[in-house]
Amino acid sequence: MNEIKPGFDVMLPVKAQSNDYDEDEKTIIVAKANVAGPKQIAELYGLKWQTVRNWKSRLLGTKSAATATTASVNTKLTENAEAAVIIQSPDGHEIIVDEIISKIGGVTDKIYICVDKNVAYWVRGEENSSVNLW
Repeated sequence: MNEIKPGFDVMLPVKAQSNDYDEDEKTIIVAKANVAGPKQIAELYGLKWQTVRNWKSRLLGTKSAATATTASVNTKLTENAEAAVIIQSPDGHEIIVDEIISKIGGVTDKIYICVDKNVAYWVRGEENSSVNLW
């Protein structure tokens, strides 16, 4: 599992007290707690794990609501992300993900980028191939 750090990976910066978080921020913290566990997230934020659990109970209600809210929070955070992903080779060539997908054409299961080899390998079911990046 990747290391989770406050202020990174759509995590909020740590605040002085639990009362300093608004409802949207609490929802984001609870959504991450559903993935990483309430004790780990509470420790990162200097909160009691019971506080995170209470936020979860109050904000999300049932377990199925927690899963649905986690998905909607992750979708909302993804929609708000405006960063361009640029893949750069050691010799300075650049390409964006949309260009790679258009070169591959069609839906794939996985894409592996090897910039040092100038190749994007793709897998679609049992079918696989590669395309040159630049």
